[in-house]
Parts: sequence; structure tokens; C-alpha cells
Amino acid sequence: MHKDKLVNTNSSLTDSTASGNPAAWPFLLLIATLPIVRPFNFRVAGLVVPVADLVFVIASAAFLFGLITKKAKIYWSWFYLPLGFYLVALILSTLASINPQLSALKLVGKIYLIGLAVLSFNLVRSTGFMRRVVAAWQVGTVVTVVCSLAGIILFYLGLKSRSINLVLHGHGSLPEGNYPRIQGLFEYPAMLCNYLSVSLMLALMMRSAGWLSTRWLRLLAIGILVTALFTFTPGLGGMALSVGIWVSLYLKEHDRTKLSRMALVPAITIALAFLVASAVTLFSYTPSGTESPLAHAEVKAARRTIAWQTAFETFKQYPILGRGVGMPVSFAPFVDPSGARGILTDAHNTYLSVAGESGLFGVLAFAGIIVYLLRGLYPLQLYGPLNLVIKTCLTLALIDAFLFQGLVGSFEDTRHLWILFGMLAATKEGLSS
Repeated sequence: MHKDKLVNTNSSLTDSTASGNPAAWPFLLLIATLPIVRPFNFRVAGLVVPVADLVFVIASAAFLFGLITKKAKIYWSWFYLPLGFYLVALILSTLASINPQLSALKLVGKIYLIGLAVLSFNLVRSTGFMRRVVAAWQVGTVVTVVCSLAGIILFYLGLKSRSINLVLHGHGSLPEGNYPRIQGLFEYPAMLCNYLSVSLMLALMMRSAGWLSTRWLRLLAIGILVTALFTFTPGLGGMALSVGIWVSLYLKEHDRTKLSRMALVPAITIALAFLVASAVTLFSYTPSGTESPLAHAEVKAARRTIAWQTAFETFKQYPILGRGVGMPVSFAPFVDPSGARGILTDAHNTYLSVAGESGLFGVLAFAGIIVYLLRGLYPLQLYGPLNLVIKTCLTLALIDAFLFQGLVGSFEDTRHLWILFGMLAATKEGLSS
């Protein structure tokens, strides 16, 4: 039965968790700057550091200061157990790496990601602060969408140079043509699509919680969807899946059970279509130009499939502790439809990437994190207690951006997903009002 009212929708924005905590505002700034990976970055010891990473240092220092002054606290949880096991697996993989020095450097980045989850878990402890966090997230989303849409418009106005129109990306395995493929302020279109997938679920959460009007939801959703479409990545299948599940839940809670089930059919179909399309070669380059093997009833493995195969071979070669943290795990030579040659050294699959880098130990430890997040999530519903609504939308974001898109991309080192892990873990344990 549909319920018209939520519980605790008027949670104060000056809740006890955030008020007086010196890490609150730096953390909100961190959330807002997550999608700004370039061009506003810095070089530290030869490494390119996005602005969000520097903000994390400030937020962490502020949190530590809060602990010392007793204006912040650490919430103890079983969530730390799988995180700890994963850290141990990474350390062992680093020690057993084919290049321990390089892996040690990469290990620092992995510890940073775990730190993001721990920080978000300890700060996002109330519905009031959750509201502030998702609002900050949407600030970053709006900046991303506006820049991306402006880049698309400028492309059709003749500004097609990637050195000037910074949101553009190469066509990759897609045929060359007079159309823009965008990456926003990220390094890759897949990462932009992944981020926008989470943004869309958070926007729907805000509407369900009464934090966003229908008018603003429509504008934001349209901007997100149009921007995401121009990424031309398999991650769009995950977005279709999460939206389909959301629509199904919405119809079910409005007593339209039959339509609710029907809504899942196109969502699952689209998701599977994108998954299949990512595994086979749709376009290939020949001396005579670009052609589609499927047009001749030929099924050829895509370069992503070859990357999966070679990553699995790496796992078989280094089954226990992997090849080493941050080490290349795939070898997939390819020729773009444009004629450009290259080699994929990334697994293009989260699970195979973890397996290749840190072996079975790493896979089991990482799986422990995901199992903890998914355990006890039912029932999923869009109306009712506010904590349950938040948990449902965060779960859909996880299903989309991590579980599905993890099949077609390596997202285990994605900053915004580790923050999502922390937010979902905190929500599972219950947010104060």
C-alpha cells in the first residue's frame, strides 16, 4: 500500500552530528569536488592529484582535530572488519608484487580509498547531514552537467578540438563521425557515466525524501540522462537497470503490481544488450574503412573481452596474492576504427582487476565488503521511514554503478564509489533524525 508521508522528512540541517564537527564543511567540499578531476589538478612528487584529494587531507586533519577536541567521534562497526581484511590483502599483494616499489606507491592510493569510506561512514550519521551531503553531491553534478552540455553545444558550433573543448574524448572503439563523445571533467567517459549513475539515484532519493521539488528533479534528471547518453559507454545499461528497478518499486507501491513486473523487462533487456555489445566487436577497421562484423553474421571478441581473458590468465598465473597492487593485469592489442593502435592493460572488469592484482585473498576480502553492504537490505521501498528510503536509493546506486558497471569497467579504485560504500554502511546501521 502506498504511503503518502515519510517519517522524519524535516530533519534539521544543523543536526548534532554535523554541528561543531570541524570536518563537516571540508567533507561537503570534498563531495562537491569529486567530479572535478581535471583541469584543476596539481602535481605532487610527479603525480597528478585532483583537487578532491587535497580536500580529503584537509577533511581528515579536521576530523582528527575533532577527535582530539571531542567534537567528533569514531563509530565502531563490523564494517571495519572486511575493510581491514582488504587492507591486509593489499599489503600482502604489495609485498609479493613483481614490482614492490611501484605497488607500494599504489598502495598509498588504496589506503586513501579505504579512508574515504571510513570518513564518510563516521560523518554521515544522521538524515540531516545526509541531506547536506547529497545536496553537495548534486552541486558537483550540476557543474559536471553544465560543462558537458556546453561542450556538446560548442562541438556542434565547430569547436571540435580536444585541446580546447576539454569535455571531449576520442571515439575509442566507436566509428569516427561528426558526433561528440564526452568525458566531462573526468579522464574517461566510463567514469563520467558511472558518477552520473549515482547522481541520478541520489536525485530520486531527494525527491522521495521531499528534499527536491518535482520541477527541479525533472531538470536535473534530463541533464544527467542527456549527458550520460553522450558518453556512449556500456555503463548506460546499468543506468537503465537501476531506473527500471526504481520505476518497478514506484508502481508496486502505487498498487500496480502487474505494471511493476513489466517495468523490469525492458530494463533487464537493455542492460543485457549493453553487456553483450561490450563483449563483441561492433565496428572494426580494415584498409577499406570501418565495417561491422555483425553485418556479415560474424561474431568477433571485442578488445574488452580479450582484456577479460588475459586478466583471468594473470589470475591463474598469480592465484593467491595476485601480480601486485597497481600492476597491469591484461594485454589486449587493438586497432581502433580510426586506425589507431594500442594495448589494453586494464582488465575492464572490477572483479577480474581485483583478482589479477591481489589474487584470491584480495577477491575474498573485497567480496566481504560488498556482502556486508548488501546483507539485510530488504525490503526496498520508496515510501515510508526516511532511513529505509535512503537505504533503498543507495542500494540501487550500488547495483548500478558497482555491481553491473563493474562487469564492463574497473571501478574498484573509484573515489565516489568508496564514499558511497561508507554512506550505505552508515545507513544500514541507522541514521539518527
